[in-house]
Amino acid sequence: LTKVSAYRIEGIVHQFSPAVWSNDAAQDYTLHFVVEFDQPIKRLGGWLNKRVQYGDVLAAKDVQEAGLFAEFDAQQTPVVQVRSGISLVSLANARQNLETELTKPFGWRFDAVRQHQRQTWNALFSRVKITTTNRLEKVRFYHALYRSICSRNTWSDTNGEWRGTDGQVRQLARPDDVALGCDAFWNTFWNLNQVWNLVLPEWSNRWVNSQLALYDAYGWLAKGPAGMNYVPVMVAEHEIPQLVAAYQMGIRDFDAQKVLAAAVKMQTTPAQKVFNGFAGNRDLVAYEQYQYVPADKGRFSNSMEYSFDDWTVGQLAKALGQQDIYTKFNARGAWWQHTLDSTGFSHLKLSNGRWT
Repeated sequence: LTKVSAYRIEGIVHQFSPAVWSNDAAQDYTLHFVVEFDQPIKRLGGWLNKRVQYGDVLAAKDVQEAGLFAEFDAQQTPVVQVRSGISLVSLANARQNLETELTKPFGWRFDAVRQHQRQTWNALFSRVKITTTNRLEKVRFYHALYRSICSRNTWSDTNGEWRGTDGQVRQLARPDDVALGCDAFWNTFWNLNQVWNLVLPEWSNRWVNSQLALYDAYGWLAKGPAGMNYVPVMVAEHEIPQLVAAYQMGIRDFDAQKVLAAAVKMQTTPAQKVFNGFAGNRDLVAYEQYQYVPADKGRFSNSMEYSFDDWTVGQLAKALGQQDIYTKFNARGAWWQHTLDSTGFSHLKLSNGRWT
């Protein structure tokens, strides 16, 4: 970290977390940051493993605890404003992000930033209106809508660059594209897919193109694109229903044939390591052999998870006129029925066909 002027500090921080998510992925990021103040820094310092130090250049390696503080003349300027820009790509991009998103449009006008945020969120909220005299119902509804919208992250910079799981810097195809990440698509087909498609169709479209950017770069879609890595944090490939639902609801500013090809690949190719991550369905081999996942061969519940995703692949194939693919995956979409015993309930079953 370096104090480059009386008003500005710049730095990088490297985070590495090995063997996360069943030892199949490593979180490896270098965050570049730029921080500016509207008042001059009187003194810069930090702490490292409970030891305080001062200086215009601070560095540490393999630390357990570390932090930074800046001192100002609080008697002369009791209010200090701060603005920052970050990038996973470079310091230059962090500077550009700060300049593009804050400095040029707003300068140091805090109220202008606040008003812009209010207008942005109110414009989104106004897409859905509820009628009630109960204020608390409105608070609950729009709070839930807010959480539904802001639960994902942008990992690309204002110039369209993003850093992939192999560490290489890549460029998004179109100015409106963004690289989007999240912890995973945890059964979003029950609720969030519909909310995004109905309320935020432009962001659903960006989600599809973000997934296709990963597919173009590495040959796989991502169930858990945290940090644009392949994080096996959940089962199945429930990004597929999200992509298919977007197409079904008329959101189609993307290559639908490529989406279908990618979905077929995910549902028919055994899982494997992809650089620092892990992509694909772990129990696919057993699933295709038995038409369910035997409890002694893998995670039995994946029988239903995989079958549902298969069915959505079939629905996209049908919409695109790919009859052979539709026939195959529509049949696989019924394999979940192999988990039902004579009572009509799902019951653990072994590879020899016996119920546990």
